[in-house]
Amino acid sequence: MRIAIVGGGFAGLATSYHLLEKDRSLQIKLFEKNRIGAGASGAAAGLLHGYVGNLEQPHWKEYEGIQFAKKLLKLAAQAIGKDTYIANGVVRCIMHQKEIQTFKKICQNDPSVFWWEEKYTASRIGIAKPSIFISEGFSVYSDIYLQGLWLLCQRNGAELVSKDFGPEDYAYFDIVIFCCGAELPKLYPNLKLVLKRGEVLLCEKQLKYGIIGNGYFSLSADPNLCYIGSTSRENLEEISLEEATNLILSKTNVWFRTNTKILGYKSGIRVHRSSGILYPMIGQLDHKIWCFTALGSRGLMYHGYLGAMLARAVLHQKPELIPNELGIY
Repeated sequence: MRIAIVGGGFAGLATSYHLLEKDRSLQIKLFEKNRIGAGASGAAAGLLHGYVGNLEQPHWKEYEGIQFAKKLLKLAAQAIGKDTYIANGVVRCIMHQKEIQTFKKICQNDPSVFWWEEKYTASRIGIAKPSIFISEGFSVYSDIYLQGLWLLCQRNGAELVSKDFGPEDYAYFDIVIFCCGAELPKLYPNLKLVLKRGEVLLCEKQLKYGIIGNGYFSLSADPNLCYIGSTSRENLEEISLEEATNLILSKTNVWFRTNTKILGYKSGIRVHRSSGILYPMIGQLDHKIWCFTALGSRGLMYHGYLGAMLARAVLHQKPELIPNELGIY
């Protein structure tokens, strides 16, 4: 079977890997015009844990998602011969008093999450706010991880095609899977997707933990550098380093003022459902075309789990294997 996967980010690579794990005889070509991780995945926050966004309710399949992601992170590290993450934990600071009861309840229910009083948080990270310490949180080195994940796919037989997937390519393939994020709304406007651009800054600063507040700080593979982010803009135009710096530091300096040298930034366009629903979107668009998109800011959490789910549905040609929550609607 000949399968085209369009997009070399988290979704496309995870789907490629799981397809080939299930059937090494598949002929998979990965279409990526620029480079692996050139889009939003390459500009990802790099923080992997189960306590993102609103914590009033647990996230859908967060445990399964994180376990699949951890497995792929370890396999990618073995493939590339470099660390793809550091498991030092993540600190999430309380930004509003109304969050306190929710955060304390999490600590009571999850033995891997610890309550830090304001003074203790200040002694550990220099921020005078109460917080929770997510001991099993990871800081992921997204660029290295994406390259390692591609090596896994390549060793299993995937081929890279360094061009856009065009109309002339459709006839050759038995299955086409669009994991191309920002390009998909142009191809299928009826999917009702919206795009937002985000930036993260690379700066000189040593951190022991990933930190989340109004924005975030994540560790990099270089212990002397970290990332600060992120923006989320409906204006998709590129901005300058100075503009990106002003946007991001205007958020983070309110709760964590830090004098640091800004070295550069990364930018990418994320895809979201226009309805505001946070579930990713997986589905069959016609007899040979599938899509895997709308991961939004949860790409690290869900890409491995959903890539395996999609691989199974594609190989059995059974879209009903995809849960209704993820459907195209």
